[in-house]
Amino acid sequence: MFFILRLKKDNSDWAQKNIEILLKMSPSSLKIAKKAIDEGKEKSLADCLKIEYRLACTALTRDGDFYEGNKMKF
Repeated sequence: MFFILRLKKDNSDWAQKNIEILLKMSPSSLKIAKKAIDEGKEKSLADCLKIEYRLACTALTRDGDFYEGNKMKF
């Protein structure tokens, strides 16, 4: 992903720590979060909150990556 590549160019401890964290995350979740942030730049707070609510509801369904990934951790 683009933002991971940008972090790899930064040799700071902060960047390296965040690369380790991001690489453990679901690629689907990272892409969804990035898209939501990019699209949210042009929206009102109310619209962003509606989108965030819909994303959270979708992520928490039993057939999603989030549910399965956390089930496997515990």
